[in-house]
Amino acid sequence: MKGIPHYWRVERGDFGPIIYRYRLGEGDHYELLGTIGPDDAVTVDEPWTMRLDPSAWPR
Repeated sequence: MKGIPHYWRVERGDFGPIIYRYRLGEGDHYELLGTIGPDDAVTVDEPWTMRLDPSAWPR
């Protein structure tokens, strides 16, 4: 496997940050793990366990 195992793309949405989470899958293609909206406080397990609360980020 080559490439970056996990990456996130953060964009400024109309109502706050939007996070797109990707993981390197088979065949060196990235898979979308999920999207986190500006008011979605979540706990993610990949690449390690952490709590994200985009509502607390600057808008």
